[in-house]
Amino acid sequence: MERRPGTLGFRFFKRSMDVLVSGVGLLFVSPFLLVGAILVRAGSPGPILFRQVRLGKDEKPFVIYKFRTMRVEAPSHKSPLELNDDTTVPLPRFAKFLRRSRMDELPQLWNVFRGDMSLIGPRPMQEKQFETPLYEARKNQEYDPFLVRPGLTGLAQMRMECRHDIQEKAKFDGEYVRKFSFRQDFAIFFRTIPMVIGLILRKG
Repeated sequence: MERRPGTLGFRFFKRSMDVLVSGVGLLFVSPFLLVGAILVRAGSPGPILFRQVRLGKDEKPFVIYKFRTMRVEAPSHKSPLELNDDTTVPLPRFAKFLRRSRMDELPQLWNVFRGDMSLIGPRPMQEKQFETPLYEARKNQEYDPFLVRPGLTGLAQMRMECRHDIQEKAKFDGEYVRKFSFRQDFAIFFRTIPMVIGLILRKG
């Protein structure tokens, strides 16, 4: 059996903080979740939440939740990034703001509370990406990103910003596991706050 990264104490602390912060966060953002649900329903007919199967810790599949920001008729095989560039798929007016600010991912606090995810870690891969170049690049890392829970934010998001190079992303996912520690999580958490504020205030 492959040795788990980090100390037992840190893993216990990390999970405890995930439960505490996500639980308090769900209560704190519940008014926004209600407003978001109303906007989604008013923007276009269909379900309020977007559900998708992702690969979590030890490659176990789980269902991730997001506010639906694309119309129901949007092609299901396309990613949000591809849909952003697809002028044939009309998007609800509020969709760009939710995506840009990453507020569409607030329902994932429930995934964190349940234990599917962590607040900080590698982003979860889509199940359909199994045995794709991204999956292979991850598995080729010295430190397997699937040894830890995927996160709402992580090292790759901080270092890469809007770049989507597969090899680079896999490298940062592996580096996160190699340095798996309180110090690293603390640094990522406090870099995430100004990044999200900047995304919310950004025009366009």
